[in-house]
Amino acid sequence: MKYIRESDAMRKQDQELNRQEANGAVLEDRPATPDNVVSERPGTIPALTPLLLTEAQAGELLSLSARKVWELAACGAIPCIKIGAVKRYRLIDLEVWVKRGCPTGRSK
Repeated sequence: MKYIRESDAMRKQDQELNRQEANGAVLEDRPATPDNVVSERPGTIPALTPLLLTEAQAGELLSLSARKVWELAACGAIPCIKIGAVKRYRLIDLEVWVKRGCPTGRSK
């Protein structure tokens, strides 16, 4: 009988947590399981962080236009990787560039 009572108690606890979830309560102390992880789009796998960024993505992160990112890469200020005819940017390279004070390669 003890097993049944524990099962009932767990079911009631889950029902209470689900009710709190529905009312907008935050799940801070509840471990993340496939049942309670909320993704942006239900039924999808959470998005992965891209290894290489496009000029538009790099520009958005740096608060620059894609054209300015292209210009900075063309003069060698921002390191880029060429794959065929396209340029891609590594996040770590952009972070290092910002930490160095965003040098443009132009002498003052």
